Amino acid sequence: PHVEEIAEVASKAFECPMSFQELAQETAYGVIGTDHIEKVQIEEDEDIPKFVAIKTKTRFEEKVIKFRLPERALQASFQPKKTKVLVKG
Repeated sequence: PHVEEIAEVASKAFECPMSFQELAQETAYGVIGTDHIEKVQIEEDEDIPKFVAIKTKTRFEEKVIKFRLPERALQASFQPKKTKVLVKG
């Protein structure tokens, strides 16, 4: 797995080209892999196996990758915490 694949999936889902470096620089925390309890900072390819190896401690056994999208990837009508966005990939 490569970190650039995260950007590829986001680009496809939001129909807006973006790079991993762009996603990582949008906020101070960058790109985070989490099971909602434990977090792994994803900065390079070697961090992805660390994220995958997290033993999920929640009953849902869900792992997610969190990052902030560039503003240009969202419609002008987007309202944080009011507009729902569901993306799988």
